[in-house]
Amino acid sequence: MKIPAKAIPDINVYVDSDWAGCPTTRRSTTGFLITLLGTTINYGSRTQATIALSSAEAELYAINTGATESLYIRNILQEALNAKKVNIRIHTDSSSGKSMATRIGSSKKAKHIGPQHHPTPFHPTTGAARSCEGYQDQHSEKTPRTSSPSTWPPRRS
Repeated sequence: MKIPAKAIPDINVYVDSDWAGCPTTRRSTTGFLITLLGTTINYGSRTQATIALSSAEAELYAINTGATESLYIRNILQEALNAKKVNIRIHTDSSSGKSMATRIGSSKKAKHIGPQHHPTPFHPTTGAARSCEGYQDQHSEKTPRTSSPSTWPPRRS
């Protein structure tokens, strides 16, 4: 696989979940497929560690898994190809999961979902991952701190 020198490669991630698929434990299953230049480079499915209380929550966990796997692939591409930028596009069929992934903070119905499931904010229309100052490591010297650890996630007024 050869990527042109000035091209910005796109990592496409397709995620889906099966809410409460296991009849015994009621755990959901996450499935993901990662492509680069139209070629599948990674795929998998896993049983979710947390029992989701809704299909939207199960989809959010699937989006989180896809984002985690794609960030790993992106880091490899940046180091191996010396690429300055790699776009990540996450595709899901769940509008409620996408809504939860793009929201900063939590809604009344999703307060039980921990901040570990909101690590990467996504652009609401394109689904592309974007960086945000408040989501970086709070102990990094280069990161401007927008909120203290005790106020995470940010509260809406």
